[in-house]
Amino acid sequence: MIASEPLSNAFARLDSLNGWRAMGDSTGLVFAPDGVRLGAQVRSIPDSEASGSFGGRTLPRGAAIAPDGRLFLADPQGQCVRVLVPAWGEAERPSNASPTWPFRPLWQRPAADSEAAARDPFALVRPTDVKLACNGDLVIVDPGADRLIVLVLPSGAVRRVIPLPGAPTALGFDGGGRAYVALAEAGKVVRFDRDWRVDNEYRGGAGALSAPGAIAVIAGPVCLCRVGDPCDCAGQEPGLPNGTAFVLDGAQVKALDPSGRPSGSTLPEALDPPPITVGPNESLTFHRPPIEALRLPGLAVDRRGRIGGVALVARPRRIVLPKTGSWIAGPFDGARDCFQWDRLLLDSEAPDRTRIVVDSYADDAKLDFARVENLPAENWSAALALEQGDLPEVLIQSPPGRYLWVRFRFVGDGEATPLVRAVELSGPRASSLRFLPAPFHQDPESASFLDRLLAFFDSMLQEPAEKGRQIARNLSPDAVEAGAFLDWLGSWFDWRFLAQWPDAVRREMIREAIPFFKARGTVPGLRRLIRWHSGAPDPWPTIIEHFRLRGRPAAPPLFIGGLPLDPAPAALAHNFTIVMPRAFVADAAQLERLIEAQKPAHTIASLRLVDPSFRIGRQSSIGVDTLIGSAPALPLGVGHLAQGLGTASGGPPALGAAYLSFPGG
Repeated sequence: MIASEPLSNAFARLDSLNGWRAMGDSTGLVFAPDGVRLGAQVRSIPDSEASGSFGGRTLPRGAAIAPDGRLFLADPQGQCVRVLVPAWGEAERPSNASPTWPFRPLWQRPAADSEAAARDPFALVRPTDVKLACNGDLVIVDPGADRLIVLVLPSGAVRRVIPLPGAPTALGFDGGGRAYVALAEAGKVVRFDRDWRVDNEYRGGAGALSAPGAIAVIAGPVCLCRVGDPCDCAGQEPGLPNGTAFVLDGAQVKALDPSGRPSGSTLPEALDPPPITVGPNESLTFHRPPIEALRLPGLAVDRRGRIGGVALVARPRRIVLPKTGSWIAGPFDGARDCFQWDRLLLDSEAPDRTRIVVDSYADDAKLDFARVENLPAENWSAALALEQGDLPEVLIQSPPGRYLWVRFRFVGDGEATPLVRAVELSGPRASSLRFLPAPFHQDPESASFLDRLLAFFDSMLQEPAEKGRQIARNLSPDAVEAGAFLDWLGSWFDWRFLAQWPDAVRREMIREAIPFFKARGTVPGLRRLIRWHSGAPDPWPTIIEHFRLRGRPAAPPLFIGGLPLDPAPAALAHNFTIVMPRAFVADAAQLERLIEAQKPAHTIASLRLVDPSFRIGRQSSIGVDTLIGSAPALPLGVGHLAQGLGTASGGPPALGAAYLSFPGG
């Protein structure tokens, strides 16, 4: 539909967050997190579908989404784990982009057999699942080698390799960070604590499971109310406690209570993480509350639910939608009698051969639902239909009244459905009729007609006036909309943003522009700009000013990143070295040009890129080219060296993602 300007006198908003204020039972409609559409409260994907998404309630087995938007996929046929880094975030893909977004392997080192894999943690035999632990680690399930591999992100260092006989196939985490692993051949589920110690008291459905292939674990108390229904669960006992596990065992979904015993619990409407939806143009949306949904509009899904040959989405069978559906929203209280309601603004879609019909009823008395539902047709206002291409605005044509009820009717063709994401109601109406002389108000019927007629022109005049009122928002880096206006605001400070910089970085650069220019040419100013450019975390970049090395003995030479740092007296004055991890520098030449443009003109700068390794005497300057993580507190005799500091055996794998790096032994 055609976009419309926001309402200046918004009275109420209806959406999945604020509630739909549905009266009674709606007919033929589904109140989903993304809006209201035609459908029934049944699922088009069976709970026991083979991909392990439990009827679309969670991500399929073998998929994980990082908080920064990276999508990890286990590819058993390719003997690797693939990663997709969205290059354009929420924006539409540029016209010159490649037709398919590439899934690059984290590394490509297949193993011929389990014995070869046992000697090399980066050699995968048949990875079937991948998940992100609560501490951010990436966990890979490899039943071909009967083991779990725990990687530290973003460095990719191997934290643990856990042998696990019994063909581990799937993995899940509860709200306490405990891991649940389904063993297909052993016919049970194994539970680990946060430090990867086996919980011997967990029964794991032993004797009740034959070949578990997928698992979903409740990560917190879950409400069992249906989506869209009024919820009265606050303060009551939750329906499903933390640690309840649902296991796909053959063609059946079986539930285990937090102790691992079989349970009669049924699947709730939603699981964590939330599911993937496929839009009308085959675009994918990954719902990740409370984080904003990740939309990948250019990522095509084929008929089998595969992306680039990797199975990701469980595509539903073709289903027949209801052709009609309706619901009544209200009552809305204007707080005074004879309140003149104004208009509705809909955030909606109406595909071809569908429409949304809206009418209303207003009264000074607050009627119950049964009476409103059975009102004669002549008591409702004239119905207005919104079809494809119509302006999504509806003028309230009911006479004045304190309470308002709005009836929405959806019409489809059995295959397509309209969608309403949100509704804004405005009031009171203040049309230009109030400025006309008294004769224009004398006849009620003529006055009502003239009031509605003038409301059309008033709305046209309201749009430029609203733009004028919004000018302050467009001058704020935190409130301005992403896109051309944000880039234009950055041009005030001569910022030229790179395409790969996220909006959050652009807003921060504009917000911190004045403090940055005050510190430009200094060490803090240069560090701030490089961090904006690269996204490197603290403490990077490290800047070494050579004059601070005066008085240091010439031998042995100082090594940074495996190469000597020139300690000659002639090189001490006006020289400095910038140390950066190679994983955060996509284009070294571009970064060098940036440094040359921002450093003081009389100084000489050099860029030193370091790889994630630890070599005594060659790369071991703590806080400069080496970082040491803190190991968790464990009982005496239980900790392992790889818990906080570890290197991988063998050479570094060939990386396919610039966001990950691996140690070099």
